[in-house]
Amino acid sequence: GTYAASCEAADASSLRVAAEGGAFEPGPSSMRVQLSSGGGWVEVPYMAVAAVLADECGGAGLLLTAPEGRSFPVGVRSATPVAFAVLSQRHDQTQLQVATVPSAFHKGPSSILVTRADGSVAEFPYESVAELWGGAGLLFTASEGTAYPSDAAYVAPGHGGAGMAALVGLKSSENAKGLANLGDTRYQGTLWLDTHPTGRVVVTEAKSDCGGGVEVGVAVKRARLYSDSGIRFEEVPAELAGQAFVMGPDAARDCTSFEALTLHVSELSYALLLIDPRETPSEGGALPMWVEAGFEATGGVVHTSDAEMPRMGVWRSKAPLIGPVTLGGSGQYPARGARHAIVALFRPAPPRTSFSAPAEDAATAGGAEGAA
Repeated sequence: GTYAASCEAADASSLRVAAEGGAFEPGPSSMRVQLSSGGGWVEVPYMAVAAVLADECGGAGLLLTAPEGRSFPVGVRSATPVAFAVLSQRHDQTQLQVATVPSAFHKGPSSILVTRADGSVAEFPYESVAELWGGAGLLFTASEGTAYPSDAAYVAPGHGGAGMAALVGLKSSENAKGLANLGDTRYQGTLWLDTHPTGRVVVTEAKSDCGGGVEVGVAVKRARLYSDSGIRFEEVPAELAGQAFVMGPDAARDCTSFEALTLHVSELSYALLLIDPRETPSEGGALPMWVEAGFEATGGVVHTSDAEMPRMGVWRSKAPLIGPVTLGGSGQYPARGARHAIVALFRPAPPRTSFSAPAEDAATAGGAEGAA
């Protein structure tokens, strides 16, 4: 992203940018700056980065210091990293979610420079890059047979191009071709391989009986939870990362409809509900009857950006679902206590060749055999 600059030192040896910790690579590194006087972007080095609190000079952000004996250009208006933070990684290390925008990278096949936690840098190929919905960054998909380092921390454009493709023998798979065509902000599908339309779970035909827009999103850090609110995912547990979720209006938190959300799920999947803890019995609240009857608490939590609701509890359907799915409203009787609407995610159910009978059925069957 691009961040506003302020509080430039009189000798231009330091400046502040309105960015969160981790947005800029620890120094020494470099960034691109744009001056108030106009003109294009200029790449300049910096030595160190430190978080600062709001004060009389400006808001909270990051303080960047120039290398010893050097200074930044005078009158910096905005700054952007050259290397961008890795927000999350797929469990098999074949995809990276990176905090940046499409204009910073070639659509692929190409390559990226990956900085690891120990500061070492290596070049890796990628087949495609796609923009995640709602400003959640870009999703890089590795070329076939390639895995990214498990401690990947920052990503910068590599040398890429045809030379890199020839060097590593890239072959664009059909899955990668599909991803490469999805790099625009209007795409409302699920991009991670486990949930991609060419993969396992696809959620379609999502509609709400409670008013407001409904979209299908991807559960990744910084993705918005609701279609009408700025609340975002801050931390997503590994078992939910990259899964499809339905982004409905937070204003529907009081909806009592029995068909508050209808949708179609392509594969056998568990529905997982993210619930405001204040609606749970342990916090003095009450859950809707349809949640109590068909779901059970997992003990998991998802962290959010909302100061009054920093985390949401995770509840899982007692049985996997497929095809048409209908969920009730967040405010359905005897719901009490919630200040935010329930959010629904879908995770593929593990394949099983057989299903065990419930305990009571097994006991009944045993009694029948004994009687015989």
